Order: sequence, then structure tokens, then C-alpha cells
Amino acid sequence: MIPARPETGPLAFAEDWTGVFIRGDNAAYYAQCLAQVLARNEDAIEHMNVEALLSLLMGSREVGGRPLDTQQLRPFRECLPYVQPKVEGG
Repeated sequence: MIPARPETGPLAFAEDWTGVFIRGDNAAYYAQCLAQVLARNEDAIEHMNVEALLSLLMGSREVGGRPLDTQQLRPFRECLPYVQPKVEGG
């Protein structure tokens, strides 16, 4: 069953390679934490979130098969409705 919306985590379109989808709210917070870590202003919560990002990114590895928690989707072109391209001057 295709979910109503993709969640943050490993994601694959049909038989394509597993990638990682990061929802906007998660991405904004991960970016903030990474910026703090890079500025060497680490604290335990920021360190925990950078570790979570590392784990998420490592979720795209397919060593020994696709990760069990991979969100499986149809092929990409089947996931979006066809939109007629706009023609200039027409």
C-alpha cells in the first residue's frame, strides 16, 4: 500500500536504488543541528540529532539487500500525474 505521504527515512521507487527522503520539518532541524556541530558548539541533544542524521543517511546503503524500513513506491513517473508542458507564445 502506498502511504498518503512519504515519511523521513529510506525510500525507493520500484526497483530503483534506495535513497533517503527527509521531510521539510526534519530537514530544517537537522540543518540547524549540523550548523551548531560544525561551529563546535555541541551539546548532548545536538550530538544525538547529528547521530540520527548519520543513521538516516546510512539507511540508503543496500549492502546485503534493501533496508527493512524502506518505504516502497511505484516507479517515479507513475507517482505524479502527467502535466502538459507550457508552450511559449501559444
